[in-house]
Amino acid sequence: LRTSVLNMEFFDRLLGEVVHEESDHIQKCFDHQMDHGIIVQDELRKLFMDPEQSDFGGLYDEEEQEEFIYQIFKAVACGGAMNQYEDILQPYLDVTKAIYKDLCQVGKVLDKVQITSHVFQIDLDSVWPIPYMPHNFCYMILDDKGTIHVWINQLIDVW
Repeated sequence: LRTSVLNMEFFDRLLGEVVHEESDHIQKCFDHQMDHGIIVQDELRKLFMDPEQSDFGGLYDEEEQEEFIYQIFKAVACGGAMNQYEDILQPYLDVTKAIYKDLCQVGKVLDKVQITSHVFQIDLDSVWPIPYMPHNFCYMILDDKGTIHVWINQLIDVW
């Protein structure tokens, strides 16, 4: 995955679209049950879980969706089977930033600040056999000191 985003301005385009600019509240939508049992109740989660049905599906292009920070934000916003969702955007941004800073290393390359970690998205089917869920993931983050961080999520239906 790409790691070219260096600040949270990447998510500013959500304001006035998916998020009410004045109040920071995420726009609600009619309940929409996904094939995998998750009920989508706001436009932010609808953007991630069902972009074809979302009015905001084109907000981020394919290249931007390959950014690691986008994938972190998506995982945080979509949550899991027993997640309690936020009504405002800022908590999602705060947690996304904290995870990004914890997992990625920043350094100077040719006098330019950039992320020096390399992020790989692992195909879970090759790791262990689990039922396909669109929000299962495995990321391996390799920093320039040779440290590897692994972040795995498996969405499990509680009921």
